[in-house]
Amino acid sequence: MRFSDLTTGIILFDLSGYQFPSKNWDDFVVTIMGWWLRAIIDLKTGASRKEELYFMDGPYLVTVEKRNTSMCSLFFMERDIAVLKTVDLYPLDDLADSLLSAAQQVYSTCLEHQWQDEDKDVKYLKERIDQLSELYPDLGTECQA
Repeated sequence: MRFSDLTTGIILFDLSGYQFPSKNWDDFVVTIMGWWLRAIIDLKTGASRKEELYFMDGPYLVTVEKRNTSMCSLFFMERDIAVLKTVDLYPLDDLADSLLSAAQQVYSTCLEHQWQDEDKDVKYLKERIDQLSELYPDLGTECQA
């Protein structure tokens, strides 16, 4: 991960060897993780039943549809139309845990490099980490401020 005007690094979904959008996908991790955590928060709180997890580079996204209080379906898509892979009945808690853990790693890297004061996206990410941690107190590890 490196800091410029936007922090970039490797970000992808890896489900049993299926890597989306691709292995070593490089994108704006701080911004994207903030968006994705916001989406999971909305699913968890019932503010929405369907969220789209976008990447900034390329035409890729993952649509998450909440099936019930604990399960969701994942649709790995290109250009909002081509479904490349579907994972039905995926535990929402597992998705939240994976995203929260990844976001905490990203935030920790920002802290190590003292980027937290340089970028509003880093501050936004920290706020979403704290918010999701409140909703899922047993997930991830507490993020240091």
